Amino acid sequence: MDFIKSNPELKQKYDQFLFQQKKANTQTNHLKTKPLTDPEYLKLKDIQEYLDQEGGMMIEPTPHFVLKAFDQNGEKVFFNVTAHSVVDAPEEKQLIDYNNEVGIRVPMSVGSIKEDHDVKGDTCKVIDLVINPTVATNLTQDDNLKTFFCQLVQTYVDQKYKLKLQDKFISLKMKYKGKSVQFQRVKGKKPPKVQVIDEKPNQSPVQNNDDEDETEQIRKRQREEFEKQSISTQPPAFVTYEPEWELYLIYPNNEQEYDGDLDYNAIKQYRFQILTPLLITGKAIKLKVDEEQFQMVAGKFYKISLRFPSKINKSSVKALFLTEKRTLWISADVKKEHEEEGNQQNEEQQVNEIQNAQQQSGSNYDLQSNLIFDIV
Repeated sequence: MDFIKSNPELKQKYDQFLFQQKKANTQTNHLKTKPLTDPEYLKLKDIQEYLDQEGGMMIEPTPHFVLKAFDQNGEKVFFNVTAHSVVDAPEEKQLIDYNNEVGIRVPMSVGSIKEDHDVKGDTCKVIDLVINPTVATNLTQDDNLKTFFCQLVQTYVDQKYKLKLQDKFISLKMKYKGKSVQFQRVKGKKPPKVQVIDEKPNQSPVQNNDDEDETEQIRKRQREEFEKQSISTQPPAFVTYEPEWELYLIYPNNEQEYDGDLDYNAIKQYRFQILTPLLITGKAIKLKVDEEQFQMVAGKFYKISLRFPSKINKSSVKALFLTEKRTLWISADVKKEHEEEGNQQNEEQQVNEIQNAQQQSGSNYDLQSNLIFDIV
């Protein structure tokens, strides 16, 4: 070092080297702290220079819409639903709790809790959510998916912050709650997914001779996946379950759960209670009812067909959804034998009216969702 200092020419070159090195380090640190927008991220060829020592990176997500909810104390909680391609698209996974049925895993980055104020000046909480852009687009086009997404938000927020939310969510006509979009630090480098390869006997696995950097290979797969997601506008498929249910027999002075025995002469009404824990409202439920059976479809979540123990009067059918218990009640009066002959003409007239109404509406359902009332 003393030799360099004693030589003016070497010292000048050494100082220039230190200056260039410092400049390069400054540029590198700037890249590691610069938030990447979604278009910038997709144009990257090498993501490595944007990763910090822990493999994280700063992003600037794109705002899509805002959800308003309430915690158990009644305080408002706003969720800014944003999107960025660094978040994986949904993937199918086998659900152990549902006999290995194929379900959907929806990755989501939950930001920190921010304090803010609503239009009345009352204190509220604001949380930013970052999801895949394809998911965000599908949510704005499908109310059933948005209902399912709200239930995911409840679960994720409870797991991360122990913040329990009420079931009621409201979608607001605004893209972002706050002055500016908050930057998020997310995991930018992800390990490659394990693939199972069927190998023939006495045949060694195929070796990957690609000289590309591992990070670049991961980045390429992410870009290919994004391109596939961009081409398809179909929302992800969900598993449709047959819900649990109970049947109650309503007599003049009491009611009892159906156990196989019933008095046809004394019974007045049947009431099915169908448990739908994935629903928070009855708006997505549609029913098809005749005098012997009914079918219930709730979006992509539930589907079931059940028979009444005996014939019922279709005109007496009522459907109520209990939002607190997340249960659908379907009640119908029992048709008595002496009523069948006397009401035959009326029944035929009602059937004709229903068929005409179905033809005009183009629907296969006798009861539409607007006839299913929510009971809070």
